[in-house]
Amino acid sequence: MMSAQDDLIGHQASAPFAQRAGNGDARFTERYWYTLHPVDGTVDGVPMIIDIGMGYYPNKGVMDVFAGITVGRHQHNFRASRALGDTPLEAGAGPLRIEVVEGMQRHRLTLADNASGFSFALDFEASFPVAQEKRNYRERKGVVEEDMVRISQFGRWRGWFALDGTRHEVTPQAWWGQRDHSWGIRSEMRTDEAAPPVQQHSGFFWTWSMLQFEDLGISIFLKEREAGKPHYLSASEFVRAADGSVTHREAVNVTHDLDWIDDPLGQTLSAGSFTLEFAEGPARTVR
Repeated sequence: MMSAQDDLIGHQASAPFAQRAGNGDARFTERYWYTLHPVDGTVDGVPMIIDIGMGYYPNKGVMDVFAGITVGRHQHNFRASRALGDTPLEAGAGPLRIEVVEGMQRHRLTLADNASGFSFALDFEASFPVAQEKRNYRERKGVVEEDMVRISQFGRWRGWFALDGTRHEVTPQAWWGQRDHSWGIRSEMRTDEAAPPVQQHSGFFWTWSMLQFEDLGISIFLKEREAGKPHYLSASEFVRAADGSVTHREAVNVTHDLDWIDDPLGQTLSAGSFTLEFAEGPARTVR
């Protein structure tokens, strides 16, 4: 089915945008994700964080979106989905829209009034260049389980959001955050026992962390099967000089020293440090 969006450039298969993409794998997914928070973590002394995202599933004919805000210990959520129809490249569903105003620099996110009581008009403005993660590729018995790429980026926010009738202004000085954009075949999250078998994984350490400071940004994606032996590592450092120029280094190794809270699941950190080692120059430790 041809649509007006097929007049745009960007096809990579001999088919309309609305038709099955690439190899037709139902797991093919493309996602936007954003988060923003006050620099000190609170608004009027109350902890607050906002997450917004979109998922595009071309081989399922579906797009879904979400927006959530946590205030103290209470979470408020908006969710929507739609059939791709003849607007497969329109990033949004229901009253939530995502617009790339300037690629790799500025995105606009809007959520009109809705039953959740949460709405906003927010602009993400990049504070550092994008970090391009190494390709994630994994096979199991000759079958591709994961094949995806991702870019991530630090930024500052401006605009406003409203919750249950109370409006809050958002300024780049007070609200920081990050975003990512990923696409490819994602590992399935299934619990049914139908073929192919449910994936079985032994214990491992996995962290995707983004650490932003005034003139420093560090992104870390690390997977370990055993301590000190990463089987996947993609980590970037960005440093802004006094003249505004930004230097970039890719880590060749990351070590960590983590303190865990004594809980039954053993998955909550109380503190920790990461040390990034580079091919050239000094290592960097953040805690």
